[in-house]
Amino acid sequence: MPNPDLPFRLLKNIALERGDQATWYMAGNLTPTGYSDWPYAPENDQQISRL
Repeated sequence: MPNPDLPFRLLKNIALERGDQATWYMAGNLTPTGYSDWPYAPENDQQISRL
């Protein structure tokens, strides 16, 4: 999900993250790159720690 804090961004009118299409659907890619490595908005102080 490119914007893990989407509701927060929409409520606060914060710009959405742009995706890096070069990392989407990479054959054999079993890493979080392009799927779950998206940053939270710096203004979001309730960030959930990621595993």
